[in-house]
Amino acid sequence: MAPKIHDGCRYTNAAADAALQLMRTAGLTAEQVQRIRISTFALALKVSVRHPSTVSGALFCMEFVVATALLCGEAA
Repeated sequence: MAPKIHDGCRYTNAAADAALQLMRTAGLTAEQVQRIRISTFALALKVSVRHPSTVSGALFCMEFVVATALLCGEAA
């Protein structure tokens, strides 16, 4: 079992890491990001909450976790 790096569903961690790495590599700030396209596997999409209305739902929302990582430098 691998440790979780960010809060939220484990399936969101790779996308958050990739977004952060891309921002560091390209020297971008969150304000410069206009959109993000995330490709992932079927199970991650199945458990992802598309329009969360609770904190628990947000932790299972791929878009929320990645956006939080970009804005805060981590999703913890």
